[in-house]
Amino acid sequence: MTFSKFLKWSASFVRLMVLKIGLGSNVSWPHGGKPVYIGRGARIRVADGGRLRIGQGLYLSENCLIQVNPEAEVSLGEHVFMNANSRVVSAKSVEVGDNSMFGPNVCVYDHDHVIGCNGVSAELVCDPVSIGSSCWIGANSVVTKGVVVASKIAIGGGAVVTRSLTEMGVYAGVPARLVSHFAAQGGCVNDESSEKTLAPQLGNITTQMAPQGGGSITAGQAEKRA
Repeated sequence: MTFSKFLKWSASFVRLMVLKIGLGSNVSWPHGGKPVYIGRGARIRVADGGRLRIGQGLYLSENCLIQVNPEAEVSLGEHVFMNANSRVVSAKSVEVGDNSMFGPNVCVYDHDHVIGCNGVSAELVCDPVSIGSSCWIGANSVVTKGVVVASKIAIGGGAVVTRSLTEMGVYAGVPARLVSHFAAQGGCVNDESSEKTLAPQLGNITTQMAPQGGGSITAGQAEKRA
């Protein structure tokens, strides 16, 4: 281990200890296995009555936010990776499966504001969100309330997911739609022109996972501070 990496993980350990003391029994931390990493500026907020479950190997890059409002819950599986400025805000229930990854500025909300003839209200309407295992959600994407994302799905950068995605493959656009299937065997994209077609939609994955994620986007949904 290099000295810089030692400092990085040492700082994470200190942040983790502070969080454990401050959050108490509202959070279920993993025992053993790969350690949890908490980046600089990353925040975990759990209100009274809220519940957060964390799997081993969770990696929160700098300035990420996990917010659990009163009586809500969030469950993050093993080896979940959240790049810079990503956020999960729950007013009811959000679940993310093992080995799923978020690019920079990804926003996941299980709620929205009530909108009627008098405009936007502070009242929230909530519906659980579930994201399966081994999913990739590209930079600047938004996942909205009531959505179920099946396992082994890739979502292109800048997509807005407004309905459930049940078929394994690659999704992109606003609203997100299926643009390529995966082959039944081998997990490859079943599309001869996929390399050319998907490049502008998914972007460069190495770039998306770089720490410099840019500023966070406006999701159009308010975050009630826990």
